[in-house]
Amino acid sequence: MVSPDLPRSGTWLGWARWGLPESRIPRMAQSSVGCCIPGVAIRSLCSTLAPAMRLSANSPRILRPMLLAIFSLAVLARGLAAWSLRERWSEDRDLYLTIARELVAGRGYSRPLTWQVSPTDASDNGGETSTSTPSKAWLLTPGPGAIPVCRLVIDEAASGGAGRAELAATSLPTAYRPPLYPVLIAAVLWLGGGVGGVIAGQVLLGGVTAVLAMLAARRLGCPGHGVVAGLAVAVDPLLVGYSPQLMTETLAAFLVALVSLLAVGRGGRAQGVFLGGLLGLCALCRPTFLATGLLWGLALVWHPPEGPSRRRLLIVMLWGMTALVVAPWGIRNRTVLGDWIVSTTHGGYTLRLAHNPAYDEWLAGDHAAPFSGDAFARSAVPQIATVTDGRFEVAVDQAHARAAWGHMARNPRQVFVAGASLWSRLWGPVPESLRSAPWWIRWGIGLFQAGVLLAAALGIWQLVKLRNCPLLVGWMGALLVSFTLVHFLYWADSRMRAPMLPGLAVLAAYGVHWLTIPIARKTLPQ
Repeated sequence: MVSPDLPRSGTWLGWARWGLPESRIPRMAQSSVGCCIPGVAIRSLCSTLAPAMRLSANSPRILRPMLLAIFSLAVLARGLAAWSLRERWSEDRDLYLTIARELVAGRGYSRPLTWQVSPTDASDNGGETSTSTPSKAWLLTPGPGAIPVCRLVIDEAASGGAGRAELAATSLPTAYRPPLYPVLIAAVLWLGGGVGGVIAGQVLLGGVTAVLAMLAARRLGCPGHGVVAGLAVAVDPLLVGYSPQLMTETLAAFLVALVSLLAVGRGGRAQGVFLGGLLGLCALCRPTFLATGLLWGLALVWHPPEGPSRRRLLIVMLWGMTALVVAPWGIRNRTVLGDWIVSTTHGGYTLRLAHNPAYDEWLAGDHAAPFSGDAFARSAVPQIATVTDGRFEVAVDQAHARAAWGHMARNPRQVFVAGASLWSRLWGPVPESLRSAPWWIRWGIGLFQAGVLLAAALGIWQLVKLRNCPLLVGWMGALLVSFTLVHFLYWADSRMRAPMLPGLAVLAAYGVHWLTIPIARKTLPQ
């Protein structure tokens, strides 16, 4: 018989039983709860907490204002950050804006060449930049002021007599960056929004991301703690800091939040279609998600949501839709650049940046100053003989990759030293870029990030232990493992962690939910 002091018709039983409604708890389990709860104090605590839980969990009068408040807080934080950095809105360190402008101008997915004279050539000309090109070495950069990626020896005969100025004025096809973000920027520019419109869109998208994280946590069974996920995303320093910059972090975080929401709960064939399509968009935003999709399908084999038939259907839909979305990008690159590229031509450089003599030397030092890519660029960039079309990008990418793998083969021990350094940059609570910030900023951000990471670890541990929501567990497990493994070899910093933060916030909400319901954890049968 259920204790009369324990609300039966309310949501306490369902909320405590990992978010399940009361109707889904076996009658015997309900009876055992009433028999096992000892003492008036515990029953009184249950009765006291139940109304607040019921109100916060189910009342539209509370839910809608909470969602609006989370959205407003996220937009306010990002809006203030954007206003403070308004002079830097047009900074295009990663070429996204350049490619978008080429698209708007009708020149396709391309970029103009950007040159720097090499130090030897500058010394030959008294420090002046030369305009002659025969047999001269020039450093090609992604954009003005960027770190050079390769040294080109422009042969006058091979290039048809074209000088440096003519080559610099030429827009060549590129796959240096994945296409989704530049295409969206181009759409905003074409509609007349300008760079300000792009930044405003990212500010609003950050607010939507926070709302999606809150809704995902509620669907996971944390109606009273969904606000934890929303708050964590709304004020996260990394997401707030990157929202006013022309980078993919805001878009990738939004996609991760959307996938996390759709991965909660049971769905049919449509769920696999939507999840696969979104995963393909994630891969077109950040190529690391290709590894995430592969591991997610493998995780479903080990930890299926239901029976074998549903497992097979989900894996087929997941991988099939991802391939369908990514395929046009690979076909375009095969046709234009001559190679099947489903990621980018930037991967070799990212691999080489973490495995080269300059970085080894920095690791062996006192780390008093951050690692400078300039030392790497001036000493370790590959040399390419000619420039005739966009296919030189593939040659540069392959040259970087060969050099990186060769360096690792000659220094196997250094691979693990560099990998440990990259992991510390990826998962360190305090970003490397804040080493010169005031101590209270570093401590505040470090404590916030550490709290989210610890709560997320507790949340995913409990989900695995209870075999609850295997689709979300597989998604987050694949996300965490793929990013960690990829960035053991490829260059990393805290920026690479930013897309995972909405998913981590959902797990953190579940971890907080579990911590605050010790009665249910101890008395209800698992």
